[in-house]
Amino acid sequence: KRKKFVYMIKMSSLVYINGIDDITRKANELVVTTYRQLEIYTFMILEYLVLIHIVSYFVRKIEHRLKYK
Repeated sequence: KRKKFVYMIKMSSLVYINGIDDITRKANELVVTTYRQLEIYTFMILEYLVLIHIVSYFVRKIEHRLKYK
């Protein structure tokens, strides 16, 4: 059971990294076409921070549940 959980966490982190890569690529494309670096990269950083906080919240909840089982 734990092996499946560890595998799931590893695979979701790989998917997450690919998602961040896509966000960065899209931001770079927008910068090239609009020349608004500050606004685009600021939004990208905020989006990244929100995603990290959401993922961290769910990981803490899962760890808490596993701790008491």
